[in-house]
Amino acid sequence: MLVVSGWIDDNDEMHLLEPRFSYQVPVPIALQHGSYSIQAIDGNGEILASQGFTPSPLGIPGSDALWFDVEVPLPPNTSQLEIWQGDTQGGTLVQTISVSPHPPADLTILQPAGGETVCGPAAIAWTATDPDDDTLYYKVEYSPEGQKWMVLNAFTPLNELTLDFASLPGGSQARLRVTATDGINTTRALSDPFSVPVKAPTAYIQSPANGASLAAVDGVSLSGRAYDLQEGWICDPASLVWTSDKDGELGRGSQVYVDNLSAGSHVITLHATSQTGQTASESIQFTITGDSGNGTDTPQDLGHKDKVPLDYTWTVTFNDQVDSTTVNKANIRVTEATGSPVHIDDVVPGEDGKSALILPPPGGYLPGQSYIITVSNSIRSATGKTLKASYMKRFTTNHGDGSCGW
Repeated sequence: MLVVSGWIDDNDEMHLLEPRFSYQVPVPIALQHGSYSIQAIDGNGEILASQGFTPSPLGIPGSDALWFDVEVPLPPNTSQLEIWQGDTQGGTLVQTISVSPHPPADLTILQPAGGETVCGPAAIAWTATDPDDDTLYYKVEYSPEGQKWMVLNAFTPLNELTLDFASLPGGSQARLRVTATDGINTTRALSDPFSVPVKAPTAYIQSPANGASLAAVDGVSLSGRAYDLQEGWICDPASLVWTSDKDGELGRGSQVYVDNLSAGSHVITLHATSQTGQTASESIQFTITGDSGNGTDTPQDLGHKDKVPLDYTWTVTFNDQVDSTTVNKANIRVTEATGSPVHIDDVVPGEDGKSALILPPPGGYLPGQSYIITVSNSIRSATGKTLKASYMKRFTTNHGDGSCGW
């Protein structure tokens, strides 16, 4: 099987992408019909196989250009491919692609040789010949365990590359796979196993902001993530642990709400552990103040709104330009009436510089539920002034969509 890709420009001229790679497939590919066809022809001019296709719009504004990506049967003894617009009886021959009789030969991976440990920048090298003296191109892939593959170089005419293995996932059975093509015919080689050190994950604290001053009455929403090169994003709540140097462990998971932090300065740390036991952490500092900033323990109530659509985007408008770094989910939060945090999508500054947009949860709010929006007095103006008080807005949802403000 061969993949033929390309595009047709506004002048109806066809352009083919090179190089092409052929593959063995376990079952025959499905045959299609379309406005174009690709024919596999032998040395006697006989059609060995045919595949139809219809190009799709490329999606460039103001252009009628089309693109195509076609799986084509490639039987033995194919000597050329012909691309026709329409059928071969009354159509137009658009392109002819020559097929060499022999695939690349003697493809051998020289480095790594196998059995060694590779870390940091290192050269990889291979060699190959072509019986037909065709120019060869290579695709280079890597796998930390010899099963799932990632492309390191889609095609190169070189026989050597330098890779930084410090940026690749590690494993004790790592392999390289090199595929050589003469433009049609393909040969593949697999390295012997070698070792690449397993990497530690990386932890990220998204909110609250480092150095923030937060009112105790508002509670704190901690949000963070961790990424591991070997396994991807770490999703197991047990592997993400939040701690305070003042109050100890605070909770587990990517999002944790805490409403009982001691007053004073805290160093908050997100600890991440991968499936291989590798660990990482990130820390921030913030200060918990002992009151809400308005002389009471209760935010000022701005009333209640009924029948709010499930995907409302709330707009909080201030009377002055706001410091955008203080517009975040730590300072503007949504809770259920019970006080449980709601994992809204985000809080972002408005384009006017004087507002904040509260983006709803990815799946929307629950129907018929009561919620509370709390705006902390930790939000500052562009000139550094804080709000005189914290505020809250209560609402109950209904079905619908749209946006609203207050």
